[in-house]
Parts: sequence; C-alpha cells; structure tokens
Amino acid sequence: MAVMECPECQGKVSDTADACPHCGYSFAAEAERYKQEVKGYQKAEQADRNKAICVVLLALVVAGAFWLRTSSGKDFVKDYRKYGPFGEVERRDAMNKKRESKLTADVRYSPTKFIITNQDGFDWTSVELEINSVGLKSGYILKVGRISAGQTCTVQKVEFAKPDGTRFNPIAVKALNFSVLADTPNGKAASAWKLE
Repeated sequence: MAVMECPECQGKVSDTADACPHCGYSFAAEAERYKQEVKGYQKAEQADRNKAICVVLLALVVAGAFWLRTSSGKDFVKDYRKYGPFGEVERRDAMNKKRESKLTADVRYSPTKFIITNQDGFDWTSVELEINSVGLKSGYILKVGRISAGQTCTVQKVEFAKPDGTRFNPIAVKALNFSVLADTPNGKAASAWKLE
C-alpha cells in the first residue's frame, strides 16, 4: 500500500482510498475529470487528423483540375465528353456502327501465312488485318496500306502484333479468326472469317 498526498488538503492518504479522510475530497470525481480531459484531447487529435485528410483531398482535387487543364487532360476531357466514361468500349462501338458494309474477299491460309484477294471492284485503303480479336479486346494486328481491286496480298502470320508489341507466334498460338477492315469509296467496311 502506497501513500499519496491529497491534492486538496495535502494530507497523507492511502492510494486505495476513494476519498480523503481529512477533507472528504473524492478521488473518483478526480478520476472522472481526468477521463473527460483525456477524451477532450482525443477529440482534438481526431479533429486535427480530419483536417489533414481534408487538406490532402483538396490537394488531390486541385492537382486533378490542373492535370485536366494540360493538353493531355484536355484530350481526356474531349474523349470523355465524346465517348463517355467507358471511352474505349463506346469508341469501338462507334467504329462497329461505321462497319455496315462488308468487303468481298477470298481468304486462304496455311500454318504460316494468309493470302487475301480483294474481290471488290474498288481499292481498299488503310487496310487493317487482325487475327484472334475477341469482342472488344484487340487481337494481333497488321496494317497494310492498300490492296487494289483484284490484287492478291500474301502476309506472314509472324508479321502480326498486339498493340503492346507482342508478335503472333503460329507455333504457340492457334489462329481462331481473321478480319479485314479498310477504307472504301463508301466509307469503312469490314469482313471477318472464323478459321477452322
């Protein structure tokens, strides 16, 4: 048992006593005041943390607004306004809507190459050949400048690449489908073939 001094009368009191026997000072009331004081400090600390979080969020909003004012940000806003929050999906849908006309072609293939013959009576320009496109996901692409009417074009499968630069490997990957997209006198046109 330890002895302590009463904060009111400075008399000697046991540390297990609930009140001072000399002046009646309540140690329980002092403990409750101490708890309330600690709670006040904790609330002040929490308020300071909340203020710091608000400052960080405000800084992020300002940085985002600044980024939107840069040229890449303007492009982003323009694309967002034009294509919406799912830009790539809607952009691809817009391209698909333009692909109303079909190309007439003879497509033959072997394990290593494709042989495409333009059977339309007009030239195809800005030709894009694609292997293994799945839905909105891009496959392996090869861009060919022009395939004239009646012309046959032979391309090796290893010439195709994904947008990230990965080349098509006919030994490791099977060609499941093939498509041609081209500019024509009537606008964009496309055709696709399932490969067996």
